[in-house]
Amino acid sequence: EYDEYQKKLEGYTGLFSLHPNSNSFRQNLNHGVAIFYKPAEFHLIGVIKGVFEYQVLKENNKTALKSRVHLIADLQDKLSGMVLRIASCHLFDPRD
Repeated sequence: EYDEYQKKLEGYTGLFSLHPNSNSFRQNLNHGVAIFYKPAEFHLIGVIKGVFEYQVLKENNKTALKSRVHLIADLQDKLSGMVLRIASCHLFDPRD
């Protein structure tokens, strides 16, 4: 899916962070987060990719470890010089 979006968004560049529980980049391409931006308008000055984990209490009173992938991009506007920090994260995972 990421490649399909990239093709449709002419003039944009994309950043993608794959969820760590994905078995293969091609098999689970839709399981991750992306940020798209226009390089004609912004300089990419930094990227942070990561995962945070937390525990949830299940119905049987046992805990389960969940993980969420996140992606942060620092973009500098070419005209104003202003730096924007854009973040993307899946807080809800329908597979859970």
